[in-house]
Amino acid sequence: MASSLFTNTLHVCFDSVLAMDNLGMVSMFEALMASGLSGFLGFPTVLYEDALTEFFLNGSVRDGKVVSTIHGKQVEISEELFASVLSLYQLATMASSLFTNTLHVCFDSVLAMDNPGMVSMFEALMASGLSGFLGFPAVLYEDALTEFFLNGSVRDGKVVSTIHGKQVEISEELFSSTFELPVDGLTDLSEIPKYIVFDARSIFSFSGEQVSTSGKKREMKFEFRLLSDILAKTISIKAGSFDAVTQERFLMMAAITCGVAINWNRLLFNILKDMVTARSRQAKGYAIQISLLLENVPNLELGDSSDFPSSKILTKKTVHRYIAVNEKVGVEEVTNVPRVKKTPVKKAVSRKRPAAVDEPIVKKKRTRVGKAAALARDSELEAVPVQVVAPISTMPPPAPKRKIQKRKIRLALGSDDEIVGQPTTVS
Repeated sequence: MASSLFTNTLHVCFDSVLAMDNLGMVSMFEALMASGLSGFLGFPTVLYEDALTEFFLNGSVRDGKVVSTIHGKQVEISEELFASVLSLYQLATMASSLFTNTLHVCFDSVLAMDNPGMVSMFEALMASGLSGFLGFPAVLYEDALTEFFLNGSVRDGKVVSTIHGKQVEISEELFSSTFELPVDGLTDLSEIPKYIVFDARSIFSFSGEQVSTSGKKREMKFEFRLLSDILAKTISIKAGSFDAVTQERFLMMAAITCGVAINWNRLLFNILKDMVTARSRQAKGYAIQISLLLENVPNLELGDSSDFPSSKILTKKTVHRYIAVNEKVGVEEVTNVPRVKKTPVKKAVSRKRPAAVDEPIVKKKRTRVGKAAALARDSELEAVPVQVVAPISTMPPPAPKRKIQKRKIRLALGSDDEIVGQPTTVS
């Protein structure tokens, strides 16, 4: 019975999986750690099968605790004990999940690269007005961030919260002035001209063929794959896979690359409001940006600060590593794809009657069944030329056959009207 408790269980050695050169896998396991589950999934494994069997046989719930009896001794597991032993859901852990996937940009470093495509992409990012949002010095106040989101809400168009008993308000104007975000331009991405979207489909393409506005990221050039990651992880903050490019993200990329003016302040502030709205599906983020906003609030005690992880800051070195990893992944995808034998396609045959040609058309013979078919087989003769034979005058024509009529016999005993037809008997 005890073995059935761990037949399908998976355990994780985080030290090993985080050393992989697969960017997607490493990102997933980092998110798993940041969620607070590393203590639950990655601690040293040991099993006591007999005790486990007895634990579940005698287990029950009493006063919110899990209780059982093993070898006559009572065991109690409270929620607090469960959390402390497995390091589950600590405040610092919750705060770290806010910037697990965040990318920050050191523009001075990336603009000094010898990769013209990457440099051009980062220059377009600066020209769009997002450099102040993505490139200022990164500092984090994890405890204050946790309290900010726990108490956050939207009131009169402002984001409000309470930290250490002090009320904090963030208006759209404060948001704009802090990060020097553009306040003019389109507020609806669907209003981007169609011809710009059409051109972007070719500009982003890795192969030269137009890419879809909602397709796979690997179909794009490396600089636009990175731009997609920056927008997904730091701007729109979407949960889920980063391998696919959504239509919303594609439109953002097209606007940045082709120089379309966007009211980034309105767009980003609306995302922030969604983050603190109850029952919203918007993932939480903007940890670095909120930390800077809270730092500027007078007389607010924020606690200890921490540095943003250097591995998540885009520099010349980290961008080169990003390119190398994506090149390797691309080669592996091509070599691992099995070669599929193409099935020959039969040409469609027209059902229309063909045009008349010089060759004679042979009519199909009808197939006879039964006696008619047997008679036809017996009567088949070799074909000979038709001959015209003159009639023989000496041969008399055959005499016509006489038809014997039925005789009617009148009976003398009955009435004269009673006439009975009787066939003639031939002896």
